[in-house]
Amino acid sequence: MTREPVAQSALHHLHVAHGAHMEARGVWQISARFTSVAAELNAARSALAIGERTRVGVLDIVGAGLAEFASRIGVQDSMAAAGQHGSRWYRLTRSQARVVVSHEHIDGARAALEKEIGENACVHATDISSGLTTLVVVGPRSLDLLVRLVRIDLEPHSFENKRVALTGAVGIPLQIVRWDRGDLLAYELTVGRDVAEYFVDSLLHAGEDLGVRLIGADALAQLES
Repeated sequence: MTREPVAQSALHHLHVAHGAHMEARGVWQISARFTSVAAELNAARSALAIGERTRVGVLDIVGAGLAEFASRIGVQDSMAAAGQHGSRWYRLTRSQARVVVSHEHIDGARAALEKEIGENACVHATDISSGLTTLVVVGPRSLDLLVRLVRIDLEPHSFENKRVALTGAVGIPLQIVRWDRGDLLAYELTVGRDVAEYFVDSLLHAGEDLGVRLIGADALAQLES
C-alpha cells in the first residue's frame, strides 16, 4: 500500500497560493515547480529566484567543548564546510554549530556525531529540524535584494563563499550562509518556521522590481548539481 504524504513545509499554503505544482516525495508534499523547470532555471541564472530547501534535518550542536572538537575536524569560526555523506557543518559561534543532513539520515547523523564527540566532551546535539525553514536566494541580483533587508555587509569581497553569520531582517532572527551554486551567487536564509511565510512575503515584495520569482524543488536540485 502506498504511504500517503503527511509532512508539509511551513510554506505549503503560500506556495499553493502562488500556483505551485505539488508532488509527493516520500512522506513529504513539496513544491516541485511553479512554471516550467527551464523557465525557473533561466530566472535563477539571469536575475533572481527564491526556492526552499525541503526534507533536510538540522542538528544544533552546543557546549564548551565545541571549539576543540570543531578545530579537530577543521571547521573554522563563522564558516561552513561540507561533511560526509552530503552533510554540512555551520560554525555559528565559538560554542554553537549546526549540522545539516537529509531528513531521512538525521538519526544516523546524530548517532555518528555523538560517537565521534565521545562521552567526556562537553558538547550536546539536539534535533531542531521541525522548527526551521531554509530558503535559497540565488542569482546575479540576489545581493541587490538582500542589501535591502539584511543588517550586515554581504558584499562578496567581505562575505565570501561558505561564510556564515547570525543576523536579522525585517525584525526576524536570521541565519545566513553564502553557498554559491557553481558560479551563481547564492545565499541560504534560515528562519523560524512560525515566521517563514511573513519572511518570504517580505522578500517577494522587496524584490518585485528585480524580477524575483519563486522556483520549485526540481529547478533547485538542478542548480545544486
